[in-house]
Amino acid sequence: MPEAAELPCAFAHALFAGHAACELARRRTFGEGERVACTRAVAGMNCATLHAMIFERCAFSLGRARRGEPPSHATAMRVQCGGLDGVRGALGATDGDVHRMVVAAQERFGGLAGLPWEAIARAVAAWRPRRRARDERT
Repeated sequence: MPEAAELPCAFAHALFAGHAACELARRRTFGEGERVACTRAVAGMNCATLHAMIFERCAFSLGRARRGEPPSHATAMRVQCGGLDGVRGALGATDGDVHRMVVAAQERFGGLAGLPWEAIARAVAAWRPRRRARDERT
């Protein structure tokens, strides 16, 4: 697939953090930075749909009553990492591959809307970032 057709990965924060993986994700350099792109348009749209549904259905857990504000980095991490933890738990999956989880969720629950959103919202609310290691030199 040509690079022009690749979509930005909806779960890029989770992939960069090493919290998840995806067989369809490709890292691309962009100027001084790095981006993650999805190599299949349909898969990218499915992931974007799941991401939007997690954000929408877990808004209360995120403490986001106001709409229209861009999410902070911490909020994006909670949505992506906590949301994927919730989906993984709902599926009983041990594999952290985002694409495989989305496909499995669609098959098992008859679509993404059928996911157990209450359990996913609990996972989003419970997710905490890893603590930074203390610098021993200071």
